[in-house]
Parts: sequence; C-alpha cells; structure tokens
Amino acid sequence: RDNQKYFDFLKLWTSVDPNEYSAAGPNTTPSDTSLFVYDTVVLAALALDKIEQRGQLSPRIPAALWTSTIIESSFEGSSGNIQMDESGDRVANISVSFFAPETRTFNISSLWTDEFRLQPVTDAVWFSNTTSIPDLDIRDEFDYWSCDDKEERTDPTGKEVSLHTPNGSNVDEIESHYHCDNFIDCKNMSDESTGCVSNFVAVFIAFGLITGLLILVTIGLLIFVCIFGVILHYSHLKVNSPTFLVIILLSTLLGYFSIFAWFGKPHPVACAFQPWLLGLSSISMIAALCVKNIRIWRIFRSELKRQKITDKEMFAYWFAAVLPVLVILTTWSIVSTPTAGIEDRNGEDHFVCTTGGFTGEPGGYIFFGILVGYGALVLFVGMMLSIAIRNVPAVLNESKLLAISIYNIGFLSAVGIPVFLVVQPINPFIAWILRTCAILYAFTVTMVLQFAPSVGYIVFVNRFKNVPVQMRSHSSSSTSLGNSITSSNTSTHIGTFNSSS
Repeated sequence: RDNQKYFDFLKLWTSVDPNEYSAAGPNTTPSDTSLFVYDTVVLAALALDKIEQRGQLSPRIPAALWTSTIIESSFEGSSGNIQMDESGDRVANISVSFFAPETRTFNISSLWTDEFRLQPVTDAVWFSNTTSIPDLDIRDEFDYWSCDDKEERTDPTGKEVSLHTPNGSNVDEIESHYHCDNFIDCKNMSDESTGCVSNFVAVFIAFGLITGLLILVTIGLLIFVCIFGVILHYSHLKVNSPTFLVIILLSTLLGYFSIFAWFGKPHPVACAFQPWLLGLSSISMIAALCVKNIRIWRIFRSELKRQKITDKEMFAYWFAAVLPVLVILTTWSIVSTPTAGIEDRNGEDHFVCTTGGFTGEPGGYIFFGILVGYGALVLFVGMMLSIAIRNVPAVLNESKLLAISIYNIGFLSAVGIPVFLVVQPINPFIAWILRTCAILYAFTVTMVLQFAPSVGYIVFVNRFKNVPVQMRSHSSSSTSLGNSITSSNTSTHIGTFNSSS
C-alpha cells in the first residue's frame, strides 16, 4: 500500500458518504478484499478495451479470448502490481492475516513470496486466545462396539477410532448397529452375547453339550456293534447286517460333527466343509437304510427261490447310491466354491457364508437344489421299497423300523428345508436353532429306531447272551437263527441270510 494508485483509491474511499457505501467514509481504511475487487474490475475493463481495439468485441466474448487477454494484461493497481502467470494466477506476494478482536484489525501472521516462499511474521492468535493451531477437522461423534472389551463405546472426536469391517481376521472396533443384530461379526462373539436377548454363546454351549453327549453315545454304540456284531456274531445284530449298522453309525457321527461347522463367526474353511459334512452324512445314512430295504425285498420277493445276499453286494448298492453325492459335492466345490465374504443382509454388510468360485451366488443355490433333489430321489426309492416289503415277516420288525426312519427323514426334509430358507434372511439366530434341531432330530431318531430294539434284546432281555433269533412262519412254526436265518412253512421256502449278511 505504498503506491500512488492506492493513495488515489484511499482518497476516493474516505470521501464517500458512509450511509451510501457501508464500511467506507472518513477515518476508515479499505480492506484488502476491497482493493482486490477494485483491481479486478479495472483488469476486466482493460482487457475489454484491448479486445475492442483488436476488433474482436462481440455480444458474446469467448471464454478463451477473455482468458488470453487477461493473462497478457498488466498494470499498477491499488493492491500493487497486477500481473498473471501462464495459468491465469496473479503473480504477487501473499499475506496471511488473523483478526484481532481487541483492536478490530487484521494482523499479518506470515508472508508468501515466489523468491522466499513462506516467511513467518508473528504467531497467529486463534479463537481460543492462544497461539495453538486449532483442530479444523471437526467430525460428529459416533458410537461403536469394541469386540475385545465387549462393550459399546463413544468416540467424541469422531476420528480417534478407526472402524473395522466384519470381514477382517482381527476385528475389534465395529459400528454399533452390529451389536445384537443376530449376525456374528466379532471373533469372540461378544457382539451377539453381551447384553443380547439372542445369546449365541449360550446356545452354542447348550447345543454343543447335547451334541457331544450324542457323539459319545454313538461311539459307544459303534464299539458295541463291533464287539457283539462283527467279532462275536450275536444273532440280534447279525440279522441287521453289522457292516451297515457301522455305516449308519459313522454317517450319524459325521452328521453330528457337521453341527460344529456352523459354530462361531463364519470362516471360509468351515463354510466349505458344511455341504460335505451334512450332505454326505445324511445321504449316506439314507442310502444305507434303502440298501437294507433292498436286502429284505430281495429275500422275500419270491417264496419259491432261496436268496443269498452278501455284504459285498449290499456295499456295492450303497456305494452306487453315494457316488453321485461325491460327484455333486466335488463339482460344487470347484465350480461354485462355498466360502465366506461380505454380503448385504437387511441393508447392512455382514460376513456370512456365501458362494464364490466361477459362478458366484446363484451357483450355490443350484448345487444345493441338485443335492436336495438327489436326496429326495433316494428317499423316494426307500419309501417305495418300504411299501413293497410292508407285509413280509420281518425279523425284529426291521422293515417297519426302516420304513419309519425313511418316512421320518423325508417328512423332516420336506418341512425343515423350506422353513429354514424362509427364516434365514429374517432371523439367523432362529434359523440356526431350527437347522441344528433338525440335524439332531433326524440322526438321533434314526439311530434310536435302528439300534434300540437290538441293544435292548441283547442287554436287557438276553443279559448279553447270544440267543438265536426266532422268526415265525405263516404256519406259526419257527426256526432258530444262528449262523443263518431260514424261515419256512408247509409249502414254501421264504429265504435265508448267510453268515456274512
């Protein structure tokens, strides 16, 4: 402010009526902004004069012409020398000022020049009446859930805490809406156990204990069958084919173990094993029941022909029924790999089991439908065989127990699967309980129906003695079953189990 243009402007500024020009008039000083506005108008007028002198003036001046003319213009203004660089920015020294409320003036804090860059002049006094630079990054406070501390907290600054997404392996601070939303987002499950009505941890403990006890019972039965059926050849187990009793028990064990694949926060490995553990175990058990029905049907389908069925032949039937499941599951794992990832659930992102591979989400439903369809086909064959053998003289009512087991699994699948698919998107907590109860019910009831009669006869009726099984013929005569089972009447020969069946 030491050039003649400034003094000319100052004289004009102090001579005007303050009632007409606010902030101007006697005993006032123009602000930097006023000088900049004044020089801007002068610069535009000079550029317009140059355009007119060149004969380029028109009702609508192109922006490019405005820019090039202003860049090449320079003059001495009230705020100093006015000159533009090639980018259209003013070449000038810049001052950084702060307002002092005591004197109601702007004081220079630092200067910027092209030669010396930024030069501090004096410390700025901020609104806090200190020279400490204030935090200008003002954000709203927010609530968040701490997985490690198992409590909801608040970040008053809105920037001290970095929120994690649920897909991380070491998740701690997550958004507060993840708390008690029926989706497990913390590895320690604190978001669904602390202060929640739906307590996943309590449910996991309860069902874990029940499943563990059933696993011990199944292992006990497996040892029982191996000792009394495979080694000692007790008749009450032998007539039911110990080999296939072992297959049913192993399938039941695998089914129980599948429950633990759904425990805790989803993991890609656990999600990949879920269809294998549950799909293979359930259809393996159904196939074993169907093959036992095939054995009874073949033995009693002809009254005039003696039938002999070996365990190897029955095992071939069972393997033929299970082989398509292995193909379906292998193809599923390659083409539409089950994994875990972030998915939108009810408008929020959650880390859940989903479908990856080449197809993505639709492929998982397609292969699930194929697997369920094949299981339904095996169940249908078993039901038809149960109807076909409903009137045969079954040893220890085995045919009826097999039929009840197959009907029970079929009914449970027909009702349980649709209900689960409907409830899962609405309430994963209830859906988890329904699925687990269905698995426990299907395998446990089948195991009880298949083993309770034989174990009851051996332990409580026969007191661990190998008493031959009696099967009555149509004429009420009976034949003891030792190494073989033969049932006959006065005119026909029903059938026989050899020592290996």
